[in-house]
Amino acid sequence: MLKKRILKVQCNDVSGGVKAMKTCKDYKRVLKNILRIPKDDAIFVKKERIKTGIHGLDRVLNGGYVERGIVTIAGGVGSGKTIFGLQTFLSRAYCREAAGLIISFEEDEEKIITLAKSFKFKISPFVYILHISRAMVDFNSIFYEIVKSIEEKDVKHIFINSITSMGNVDSVKTREFINHLVALFERFEINAVFDYLVDKDYSLSDNSFSNDFIFEHSDTVIFLNYIQEVKEMPRYLLVVKMRNSSYETGIKIMKINSKGINILGKVEADYKTRKKEYLITVLLSFSDLKVNRMLTEEFKKINPNISLKIVDAPEGINIDDLRYQILSKECQYDVVLCDMFCVRDLAAEKLLVPLNSYFRLKEAKYYYDNALNECTCFGEIFGLPDFLNSFCLIYRKELFNKHNITLPSNWSELVDKTKYILNKEKFLEHGLIYATDNNSIKNVFMSYLMSNSDTMDIGKEIMNYKNYKDVLGFMYDCVHKYKIVPEHIYQCNFKELHTKFKNGKALFSHDWAFNYLMKDTGLMHKYGFMSFPPLNKGGKSCNVYRGSAYVIPVTAKYPVFSAEVVKYLTSYYISKKIHEVGKFPDLPARYDVLEAMEGSGTYYVSAKKMLTEGILLNMPLDKEFGSVINNCVKNTVINEVPIDKELENTECKMKILEKMKFHNKIIDAAVRYMERGHNKKLYLKDISGVVNLSPFHFARMFKENKKMTVMEYLINIRINHAKVLLKERYSLNVSQIAQKTGFPNLCYFCNTFKRKTGFSPSEFRFNKTAL
Repeated sequence: MLKKRILKVQCNDVSGGVKAMKTCKDYKRVLKNILRIPKDDAIFVKKERIKTGIHGLDRVLNGGYVERGIVTIAGGVGSGKTIFGLQTFLSRAYCREAAGLIISFEEDEEKIITLAKSFKFKISPFVYILHISRAMVDFNSIFYEIVKSIEEKDVKHIFINSITSMGNVDSVKTREFINHLVALFERFEINAVFDYLVDKDYSLSDNSFSNDFIFEHSDTVIFLNYIQEVKEMPRYLLVVKMRNSSYETGIKIMKINSKGINILGKVEADYKTRKKEYLITVLLSFSDLKVNRMLTEEFKKINPNISLKIVDAPEGINIDDLRYQILSKECQYDVVLCDMFCVRDLAAEKLLVPLNSYFRLKEAKYYYDNALNECTCFGEIFGLPDFLNSFCLIYRKELFNKHNITLPSNWSELVDKTKYILNKEKFLEHGLIYATDNNSIKNVFMSYLMSNSDTMDIGKEIMNYKNYKDVLGFMYDCVHKYKIVPEHIYQCNFKELHTKFKNGKALFSHDWAFNYLMKDTGLMHKYGFMSFPPLNKGGKSCNVYRGSAYVIPVTAKYPVFSAEVVKYLTSYYISKKIHEVGKFPDLPARYDVLEAMEGSGTYYVSAKKMLTEGILLNMPLDKEFGSVINNCVKNTVINEVPIDKELENTECKMKILEKMKFHNKIIDAAVRYMERGHNKKLYLKDISGVVNLSPFHFARMFKENKKMTVMEYLINIRINHAKVLLKERYSLNVSQIAQKTGFPNLCYFCNTFKRKTGFSPSEFRFNKTAL
């Protein structure tokens, strides 16, 4: 049994000062008297190196820590500071058989001993633990206990766990106390280790750490970091300071195992020196064997120890399925090419790995700002854009050149110039066609709407019914008054309209420009592309667009290597290579690729002009809003319902949908909370508190949305998890499964399970047909 002496602070009056100083209430006077004592000659002996006790760190520090110095272990929450500090402190105290003192503001003595035992750290019988509650922090009491330990126990090693808990390190009082502590440690030749908590966004760039007060007093500063707390994800270590000594620079990989911390090689060289081969699975939303083969072969040449496995999803990636797979930890993909406008939602739910640690910010200048902004959440980049697809106007370039006509700069010019060319060219059947399916007519409407906007904010314009009237009036006139748009826009098959435009039967096509070009790249150089003109001359033209971005789910096995894959797939070389293949004529999300492709023909020249001069606007409309807009356009333009009457109906539907959407967000947040905490005791007040609603209001809203009570839904979640455990975890008995799924006792679990499924848990487990 370990022999420990627990030193406790006797505090009678926290506000007025601690009476534990006995003969003196001010630690400053005590320190003044101590410093008057002449120093021993041994103090002036040249400082030597002492072992760190951490495998691999002595090599990085060229022999270990400087003896009688102060070591600061800095990092964010969960980066491994406490384990790191405890391991190096206990190792030095044990090897030198010297007394040591642990001052902890977080864990009590029992937790510290349990933590040390869990990593099999050797603990000297002369280690003392001083636990100080945050509510009782007083500089006099801390100083008195340190001096007492030094004098009575001859303490030579001190570990202060979470020094930031003493108070704001930037305050004058705290700074003064730390100055005095440092003076005390130097006088008594103390080896001190500080555990220093920094914010997650703390930056070491441009040597900003040198301005930190704690770091100024430290002989050695070691910075720990990590990306996400995910299984098998390595943490990182960087030595940022070592006074009067040399050390290895560069970020090192730090791993925590059952025996403590190990320091491995450099991050950038680690996977190249290992013999193990890593497999990174990439989910793409397009399918082309030639491109896939090119991607895997080129990547293998650059990274011989990493293999790419490309999985195609030709019908697109369902974001709800992806979210469920990540939440349930069933996602098998390390890199996913998903819709750009889903990145923020997934990042807000902490389902994606941030890329700032891997992505040099100076590279951001090569991406369109709109595209990169869509992949940024809370100031961090969670995805790198791959390509854009713009909903704009495509026009017959040769006809405008033939008649020496400039492109229209507003709505009225669009009508006049279209009518002029229609009169001159008899083979033209239509002036402007909407070559899109009936359900996507909202894209046409939104292009008109945003070109008539002053705010360029789609969220505001959706509810701006005044502009609705202008747009609907213009769309109606184009069909019935100006006769430049066919009347049967809802009756025509959009593939038929594509064919008409490719055969030269229309002057303009308003469409996702590259849908039909995917199959016939020979047309790329025969047509021009332009942003949709504004209502009035001198206004802002715009493009409604969408795009894709590469992201890394938090369930990725090797995020470091997955990040290398993402950078590779979005690099200048690969993006240009894909466009040269000619299979994917979507707009690249990088400026430099578009500029390099300008020499390939007018397609890229027009595309660059459109993206540079026009304003890119995403359109994250859900199906319900889109359906309302589709019906609104159809009723006014085709069925000729009066615009004012139709707008009244549309406004009512929009407000109802907006309320439903708000309720759905609340319910979804509550459901996610129940999914994560299904194995704990959850009460209605706990769940409603997550969404900041009263239990009564939340329960009523939940029942209206899900058609069942909150507790009934929670029981269903628990039953579903129990089913999975019964079928897949035969090592667990029924009682253990009941406990793991949040049921209070075995009897209640069995009765509920049979009521819900018709089987007892044991019957369900061994019945092959039961699901």
